[in-house]
Amino acid sequence: MFAAWGLLFFMTEGHAVYALREKETQTRLSLLYERELFPEAIALGSEWGLSEKEMSEIHRMFGDWLYEKKEFADAMREYIFTIGFLDASYVIRRFLDAAQIHNLTAYLEELHRSGKATVDHTVLLMNNYVKLHSNEKIQAFVYQNALGAQFDVPAVIDVLVKAGYFREALYLAQSHRIYERVLSIQIDESGAFRDAIDFVATLSDADAAKLLQRYGKRLVDAEPEATSQLLLRLCTAPGGVEPERFFHCFVDNAAALKSFLQRVVEMRPQCGTSVWNTLLELLLRSDLAPGESREALTEKVMALLRDPKAKYDPDEALFLLQRGKCEEGLLFVCLKLRLSGMLVRLYFEAGQREEARKLCEEEKGEEALWELLLQLYAESEDYAEEEKKKSEEKRGEKSEEKGEE
Repeated sequence: MFAAWGLLFFMTEGHAVYALREKETQTRLSLLYERELFPEAIALGSEWGLSEKEMSEIHRMFGDWLYEKKEFADAMREYIFTIGFLDASYVIRRFLDAAQIHNLTAYLEELHRSGKATVDHTVLLMNNYVKLHSNEKIQAFVYQNALGAQFDVPAVIDVLVKAGYFREALYLAQSHRIYERVLSIQIDESGAFRDAIDFVATLSDADAAKLLQRYGKRLVDAEPEATSQLLLRLCTAPGGVEPERFFHCFVDNAAALKSFLQRVVEMRPQCGTSVWNTLLELLLRSDLAPGESREALTEKVMALLRDPKAKYDPDEALFLLQRGKCEEGLLFVCLKLRLSGMLVRLYFEAGQREEARKLCEEEKGEEALWELLLQLYAESEDYAEEEKKKSEEKRGEKSEEKGEE
């Protein structure tokens, strides 16, 4: 026996020479595959230093062989070795039958541990946990990152919410700072309005304002006082949010808006014109002050109109006061704006005719005011009664003169 040229030579006693050539690795493996000796192929492949991809292919063939023999659990153990090389959908499609949910779950868990899972894999895994009522695994996945921290959080939250795992969904949403999802779970799913308010109160003013613009109305409807207190804090803090941004939150609760704006202007009188105008409009509404007299309402309106810090728009105020039939307020604003014509009419209609006459005298050169006053007299009922009386007296005098004749 001797070696030469990469061959091994044997010479027999009969002087016959045999040359032995080593077969290629793939040829030797093919022989093992043909004989269905997959465990041996795996062992030798490892010994021969095959690449991970080549070893994955052997495991895939072994898994297929076991699957065809309906040895599903053993087949799945082989398929797990193919993760990262074999398309996961190849395996998943084979185990979608309900009877194989445990095997499929094991494969999906390994996909997550290896960091190869996609959003669809995560959703499928969580749905499997729900179907299996695997509460412990769900909690381990959520609270302990049992399968790693890399997964699509919103997708998991959706599955948990649909399955009624609100506490776990809230934990994920809070820990990953998905604040809008926190509010949607607390309000839409759990009806925990007070918890939602308490949560928003822990956030920065910017985040809280953003959430309240979207969910504020729901919170005001359910918890008007607590929500108003939170909004008040945001609006009156240094550099606070403009109150107008939250008007829509009170669209179905004008009484709460009135109370809110009263506190806002007390603490932040420099707020915008629309705040003061809106508050004036609400103060003029008797339906928002049950049990209060007309005089009490007028007093509050006048207090706002006389407030030197108030920034209401006079023209808008005139419209609101006319609509609310607040004569004292109208007189005040007309005097403030020096609307002489309107003042003459208001004085006259209020029975203060001497005041109307004095105003005409003060406004020298305004002949139109005298004309207006005369017109008002002519149109007034007492003027008509006086003219009627004079006419009757004249007719009586004429009758007496004829009788004497």
